[in-house]
Order: sequence, then structure tokens, then C-alpha cells
Amino acid sequence: MAGTRLRDKALKYAIALYKFAAKYPNKVGNTTGGLYTSEYAYDDLAWAAAWLYLATGTQSYLDDILGPNGNGGGWLDGFPAL
Repeated sequence: MAGTRLRDKALKYAIALYKFAAKYPNKVGNTTGGLYTSEYAYDDLAWAAAWLYLATGTQSYLDDILGPNGNGGGWLDGFPAL
């Protein structure tokens, strides 16, 4: 019972943090400030969405990664060109 409550609480916070980060994807740390040091947050957001999809089975997290219906426009499109 306690494990279930802890799991539910952790998932609740993970979802809230993901929503916050997704709302501000360009707020990354640099020499002038930001949430953490990184050039871009798209990789972190894609990983977070993947884990939340695995935890919840909610399709919208996959859509966030690949775009609606896998047609682009998701977090993977934000990666810089190599």
C-alpha cells in the first residue's frame, strides 16, 4: 500500500515537472542563467516523454516526441542538424 502511494506521488510530480519543462523548452542554462546547463532541452524532453509513456500508456507523450501521428513537429525535430 505504501509503495503504491509513493509510486502515485512520484508519477504525479514527474508529470508536473514534464508539463513545466515542456511549457518552457528554450529555458536552458548558459552563462547568463537558466534552469540547467545545456545547449537545448529537446533530448531531455524526449526522454521524459518516453518514460512517462511507459509509466502511463498515454499516447500524447509519444505524440510529443514524434509529432501528431508520427508526422514530425515533436521534440525530435528540435535537435540541431549535425
